Amino acid sequence: MPHRELVLKSPELFFVNELAWESIRNRAAGLYFRDTRHLNSMRVHLNDQPPEVLAITPHSAASATITSTNPYLDLTGDGHLLPHTVAIEQRVLLDSSLNLTWILHNHARVTAAFDFGLLCSADFRDVFDIRGFPRHRFGTRLRPHASEGAIHLRYRAEDGSIFATSLSFDRQPRIDLRRLNGDHEEVLVPLLPGMDDLAIDPAPDDMAGVLLSFPVALEPGDRWELRVSVTPIIEEAREQIARPMQLGQSHSGNTTIVTDNPLFNRVMHRCQQDLEALMTRFPQGNLIAAGIPWYVAPFGRDSLIAGLQTVHIAPHGAEGTLRLLASLQGTKVDPATEEEPGKILHEMRYGEMARNGDIPHRPYYGTIDATPLFILLFAETVAWTSSDTLYGDLLPNVLAALEWVDAYGDSDGDGMIDYDATPTEGIRIRHRVWKDSLDSLHHVDGREPSGRVTPVEVQGYLFAAYRKLAVVAAAYGDGALAIRLEAKANQLQQRFELDFWMEDEGFYAQALDSDRSPMRSISSNAGQLLFTGIADPERAAAVAHRLRHPDMESGWGVRTLSASSTSYNPMSYHNGSIWPHDNSLIADGCYRIGEAKIGNEIFCAMFDAARLSVNERLNELYCGFSRSGAGADAPVPYPTACSPQAWAAGTLPYLLRGALGLEVDLSQHAIRLDPHFPPFLNEVSIHHLSALGHTGNLIVRRDGDGYSLSSDDLPVMLEPAGSGDHL
Repeated sequence: MPHRELVLKSPELFFVNELAWESIRNRAAGLYFRDTRHLNSMRVHLNDQPPEVLAITPHSAASATITSTNPYLDLTGDGHLLPHTVAIEQRVLLDSSLNLTWILHNHARVTAAFDFGLLCSADFRDVFDIRGFPRHRFGTRLRPHASEGAIHLRYRAEDGSIFATSLSFDRQPRIDLRRLNGDHEEVLVPLLPGMDDLAIDPAPDDMAGVLLSFPVALEPGDRWELRVSVTPIIEEAREQIARPMQLGQSHSGNTTIVTDNPLFNRVMHRCQQDLEALMTRFPQGNLIAAGIPWYVAPFGRDSLIAGLQTVHIAPHGAEGTLRLLASLQGTKVDPATEEEPGKILHEMRYGEMARNGDIPHRPYYGTIDATPLFILLFAETVAWTSSDTLYGDLLPNVLAALEWVDAYGDSDGDGMIDYDATPTEGIRIRHRVWKDSLDSLHHVDGREPSGRVTPVEVQGYLFAAYRKLAVVAAAYGDGALAIRLEAKANQLQQRFELDFWMEDEGFYAQALDSDRSPMRSISSNAGQLLFTGIADPERAAAVAHRLRHPDMESGWGVRTLSASSTSYNPMSYHNGSIWPHDNSLIADGCYRIGEAKIGNEIFCAMFDAARLSVNERLNELYCGFSRSGAGADAPVPYPTACSPQAWAAGTLPYLLRGALGLEVDLSQHAIRLDPHFPPFLNEVSIHHLSALGHTGNLIVRRDGDGYSLSSDDLPVMLEPAGSGDHL
C-alpha cells in the first residue's frame, strides 16, 4: 500500500498515518499518549489481502475518512469477488480514544462472504526510543487479556507502571495471538474471553500482535458495519487522558481572519486548525505543543515563539503557555538536567525513558533562549490583554528569569547571554539555541567552536525582552524597574554592535567564540535581529538586503546558511535548509524597519510554499534547493520534518500581522496599523479581535496607493507604530 500520511490529534492523544500502515521500527506511525506508543500497527485484511486505498480525506484536526475497496478475492466457500466491487468507508475520530467505524457496501451482483481482519500490535515504545536514542533498559510485555467485547494489550514498565491499550468492538470476533517474523505471520493460539488461563502462555517476543477476525456475508446491495475503539490506559492513573478541548477553549478562541483571496483563506484556515490541534492539556496546564510526531510535549522555545506569532489572535493561548512554563521554572542547580534558578525549560517528557533517567527531560533545561523569550512573551501578552491578573501572577517568575540572565546566563559579565559549547556525554544538547543540532555552528573554514559561545539572535531576544518589559512595567507604575531595564537594553545594544558587526561583510556574525572572535558565517540568525530592534537602523537595512542575495534567498524563503559556506548542505537540518518560522521573524523585522518590499517577498514565498505543499500546510522545514533548480515546482520536504508544527503553523498569521503593521500602543491605549499588503491581498477582515481589554472587528482595505480602515468597538489608529515600542 502506498504511504499516505494522516495526522490526527486530540488532547494529548495523537495518531500518525493511515490505519493500514506498515509497522517499520523507526517510523513514527502509531497512536501515542504521553510519549508512549500505544498502537504501532493496525492492518486491515479481507481474507488476508489488504484493501486498496482510494482516498484519505481529513475533516478536522481530529477526524477523517479513508475510502478503500477490495482486491480480487477468493470467497469463503465458493466463487470469487472481482476487484472494486465492495466499497469500504472507514471513519476515524480521535477524542479520548481512537474511534473507528468501517462501513462495507456490496456493489457486486453476487453474495460476498469473507473474513474482515484487523491485525493489531502495541509495542509501548518510548518516543525517544523510536527516534533512535540509545536505550538499554526495557520493561516486559504482558500477556493480552480478553473480555467480552474487548481485548487489552499490556506492558509493565521497569518502574512497575502498567500500560494498556484497550480495543473494544461492537461485534464479537475470533481473537488469535500472532507472532510476526519479517513478512511471515504465524498463529500461536486462539484467545477466548474468560478462558485466558487455558491457553498456551507464549513468550513476550511471540506476542507481536492480535488478529481480530469478523465473518462477513453481504448479499448484493447489503451493508455491514463495525465499530472499534482504541483507548490508551495507564492502569494506576486511569483519568489521565483528558476530554477534547472545545473550540471556545482552544488557543485561537473565536478570532477569525478572512481576506479577499480564497486560496489564502484556505491556507490560513489550515494554520488555525493546526494551532488548535497542537494546543494540548498537560498535567501542569495548557500549552501549544511544538509538533507531531516528535514534540507533543511542554516545550520552551518553540511554544514561546508560537505564542509570539499568534498573540494577536490567541492571547489566551499565549497566557496558558506562560503559566505552564512558569510552573516548571528552574529553582535549583542540577547539572544533570541543566536546571538553574529562574531558567525556563527546554523540554518536558513523561515517558518511560524520562522516568528511568535514560534522558534528562524531567524536565530538561538545556537551552538559553527560552528564558529571554519567556520575558518577551510575558510583556507582549500583558500589553495585548491589559491583564492585571497576568501581570501580578507572573511578575515574580519574570523577575526570577531576569536574575537568571545575570547570575547564570551571562558567564563573563559582558551583559550578553552565552553557553558552554564543549561536547557533552549522554543525551544532552551541545548548542543551546534554536539551531541546536550538533553541526549547526562552524567558523567559515569549518572549525567548530570551543568553550563558551555567544549567539547573535539570543542577544536580540534579550534586548527586545528588556525594552518591551520596560514599556509594560512603566504602564503598570513600576518606574524603577522600567528605568533599570532601559539601562540594561542600552548597555547591551552598545556592546552588541561593537562585538558582532563585521564591517567588511556588512553583516552580523552568527556567534562569538570563546576568544571573542566572530564566527563569520552568513546565516539567517542575523535576520532574526530585525524584529527585535537591537540592530542599528542602517545596519539592519544592510542585513535585510544581504538576505536577498542568491546564496541566501532560495525562492522558497531565506536559507539558514549561505550556499557559499563550506558547511552548506541544502538537505541538512540547519546548514542550508529553509524554516518558515525563521522566515516569519525575518519578514516581520523587515516590515518594522521600513523594508516592506522585502517583507512581502518573503510573505509571498511562504504563501507559495504552503499552497503547494501537502494538505496546504507549511512544514517545520524544507530542503534549501533553489526554486530555479530541484525545487522548481514545489519546495522539497525535509524527510523527518514535523507536520503539523507549531511555529510553522504560526508563520502565516504572523506574516499577516507584519503586513498589517498591527501593534498595540500602551502610551495611547490604542491599536496602531501601518499596512503594506503583498500583491495577493487587497482586503483583510479580522473578526472578534481582542486587544487592550476591547473586543471587536477590523477591516483594512487597499485604497489606491493607500489604505482605508473600518472598525467597531476597537481603539484603532491608521499610522506607523511609535519607534519607542518596537514590538
